Amino acid sequence: MKKQRDSRTERTADDQVGSGIEAGLVMVSFAGLGYLLDRWLGLAPLLTISLFMIGAVGLFYKFRADYDRQIEQLAQERRDGARWLASVPDKGGR
Repeated sequence: MKKQRDSRTERTADDQVGSGIEAGLVMVSFAGLGYLLDRWLGLAPLLTISLFMIGAVGLFYKFRADYDRQIEQLAQERRDGARWLASVPDKGGR
C-alpha cells in the first residue's frame, strides 16, 4: 500500500528550496553589484560589504514576514477546526 503524501509537507519543502535559491541569488547579486561599483568608483571593499549587509537584512526581514504569515495561517486553520469541532453535536452522551 502506498503512503499518501501530505501536500502541505511537499509545499513546505518546495518553499524551502526556493527560499534557499532566492537567498543565494540575492546575496551574490548584491555582493556582485557592490564589487562592480567598488571597482568603478575605487572604494575598495566598502560597497561590496555594504550591499552584502543590505541584502542580508532584507532577506532576514522577508523570511521573518513569510514566517509570520505562515504562523497566522496555521493559527487560523486551528481556530477554524476548533469552531467546527465545537459545532458538531455530541453523539457519545458525554
